[in-house]
Amino acid sequence: MVVYKCSKCNKTWQHPVGICPFCMSPLERVKSSLSFKVVGISKVSIPSLLHPKVPYYGLVLEDDKGTKFAYKTYKKYSIGEMIDYETSSHKDQVSIWRVNYEILDALESIVELSQLELSKGMKVLVLPTLSSPNHSYFRDNTSPKFLEAVISLLTSKGIKDIKIAQQSFLD
Repeated sequence: MVVYKCSKCNKTWQHPVGICPFCMSPLERVKSSLSFKVVGISKVSIPSLLHPKVPYYGLVLEDDKGTKFAYKTYKKYSIGEMIDYETSSHKDQVSIWRVNYEILDALESIVELSQLELSKGMKVLVLPTLSSPNHSYFRDNTSPKFLEAVISLLTSKGIKDIKIAQQSFLD
């Protein structure tokens, strides 16, 4: 998980707010660990339009640096219980990570959990799906934000030989 921390007043946010609303300083993107302690629980039993499946639990998680996160789950936890995301080196592994606020955070988590080796000197071919000449929010095409996050992740790992090809299943 990623948090956004103000280096001036030391406040943190779980979502990218851009600048600190208290001191107007730029925020630093800080990667959290993959181990959390449950420090707060709220059971929700009343459905809403955005959360029709009940009961669910709103957890407050704390990492080893003391940063707290909100987390929704259907599994029941107890205060003090640890939640650990484990990595795998099995060749048939599958990594699925939900995009919360930032696609780059989700991609980094998938690479970390799957122990995918991204290193300098690699050659990478990216094949975005281009089904029709329309905007990405119609979900026919690969989102430009997703493509930008993939390229950003690859370049942050020192990969410079990146080719972007074109792919369409209809034409």
